[in-house]
Amino acid sequence: WYDPEGSVLANERFSEPFLSLLLVLSQMNLTLDLQ
Repeated sequence: WYDPEGSVLANERFSEPFLSLLLVLSQMNLTLDLQ
């Protein structure tokens, strides 16, 4: 039995830290480029 709402919630819970990690990495790349 497949529960789409449960999987969406799990994906959101997983993608939140992943997106913040990508944001941190992109900011680090910008600061490295500026130096």
